[in-house]
Amino acid sequence: MTARAWPSSEARRGVAVLLLWLALCGVQGWPSTPVDLMPRGGRTMPFGRQGKLVLSEADHGVVVAFGARPALAAAPPNEQALPLRWTGRRYEITDPDPKAKGHVVGTLAVRPLPGPGGLHVAQTLWEGDAAYSYRLTVRLADGSFVYFHDNEECDAAPAAELARIFPQPGDRSACRVRRWAQVEALLTAFAATGPQPFGLATVRP
Repeated sequence: MTARAWPSSEARRGVAVLLLWLALCGVQGWPSTPVDLMPRGGRTMPFGRQGKLVLSEADHGVVVAFGARPALAAAPPNEQALPLRWTGRRYEITDPDPKAKGHVVGTLAVRPLPGPGGLHVAQTLWEGDAAYSYRLTVRLADGSFVYFHDNEECDAAPAAELARIFPQPGDRSACRVRRWAQVEALLTAFAATGPQPFGLATVRP
């Protein structure tokens, strides 16, 4: 998969652990001027107009059914909170460090995948990055989201599915999407493999 750059400024040190969980690499858009592949229609506002998105890492030693709430890791650092602010079509993510004074470090947009099961795509872009990235999530009945590792989609999906989704071998080897239909097809194929959760996202006021 295409690697993404790590944040380097002092203002973003507080989100280093978070970046490991929310969309470090995984499925990537074409690396040039960032192109927002997600259609504006159908985007949701699952976390309210503002709040703190709390990301809790799963206990990876406990196997659960696909889409079920995971057992959570007990050892720190096992939780990080992200301040969010809705802008009308996406969330702005601000640095949790009070000294940063609301500095925006990225964006988050959420949209359902076609079909049943509560499957969604979380699309993120971090300040200074050249491409959006996409993560599979499952919305639970209480409004929280189970999210999955974002560096396994092209490793887990069957080869025949990958060949159908990525006609160009270079895109297939890099796990790089060019169209929204590819995002939906790849994450749906990944979900069909029954991956284990990477963590749980909940919101607090």
